[in-house]
Amino acid sequence: MLRLYRHRLIAVGLRAIRPNLFFTIIFAATALFAVAGCGVPGGPGATKPKPTATPSAQQILTNAKNAHLTDETFTLTLQGAASGTQVKVDGTGKATENPARVSMSLSTEVNGTTISLDEIVDGASNTAYTRITAPPQLATKTWTKTSTSSSPISGSDLQANSQLAKLANVKLVGSEQVNGVATWHIQGTVDDSSLGGNATVDAYVRQSDYLPVKITVHSTGDTALDLTIVYTAINTGIKIDLPNV
Repeated sequence: MLRLYRHRLIAVGLRAIRPNLFFTIIFAATALFAVAGCGVPGGPGATKPKPTATPSAQQILTNAKNAHLTDETFTLTLQGAASGTQVKVDGTGKATENPARVSMSLSTEVNGTTISLDEIVDGASNTAYTRITAPPQLATKTWTKTSTSSSPISGSDLQANSQLAKLANVKLVGSEQVNGVATWHIQGTVDDSSLGGNATVDAYVRQSDYLPVKITVHSTGDTALDLTIVYTAINTGIKIDLPNV
């Protein structure tokens, strides 16, 4: 069951930062100075700001892949089906780029049965640690250590930049507000054989620094799924320790 969605829940999480108060004050002061020195806006002394050129989809993707990212926190939701099995997942997680690790707490509903679990994946050793927390009859107090070498997951899969690097046929959908943040919305495809073919990926990255705000994945292949990841924090210095097993 875990292999059905584990490799798709590794995208990494970032936070939508609110507008910086300092720059808001500077902007207001500059506007007042312009009015005082030049008279009525649009008058003879007024100057018009130069329009900012909209970057291309490829420029946005390149900037996003080069954006500085050390760690991220995220929420996720997933709905999918494979071989008649319906899966619904809700959870929270955090990830670090170096070392490449992800830690998640997930509530998973499979054909009407809900299982809660914690999972930590270490990319360097291709090792997963799993602990079931509910229901009581299945809960385990200790971690189970398994190898991920036989699954599609890898160390690079845990890094946001490598996920963006997989995008092909990228196009710019437009400029959108996501949770109060100005973002560039780009869309592309990912050739993922584990999903039975191509998946459509929508990435929303900040216009200010090109860090991800949200990513959605839609696949209609052999494993149909809809995954949404919302990044709630970025570069906060978090660490992920591996369990003692």
